[in-house]
Amino acid sequence: QILISHSHETMSEVFHIVSGSAKVIEDENSYIVNMGDSFYIKAKVNHSFEFLEDTVMIYFNLEDSGYVSGEV
Repeated sequence: QILISHSHETMSEVFHIVSGSAKVIEDENSYIVNMGDSFYIKAKVNHSFEFLEDTVMIYFNLEDSGYVSGEV
């Protein structure tokens, strides 16, 4: 199963593979992730997944609110 390539304008994502494995494609690069692996995809990066077997993963969306740290 393949998830079509896409990107998010202001959202980064963190993924954790609970079980299974997948090929992750980011722009021109690709890598394999397996059970126990975690990875990060920055906003505006085209990415897709090719699931190599039944895979369970959890992910967190990190929305860029435009906030810049510093003195308040």
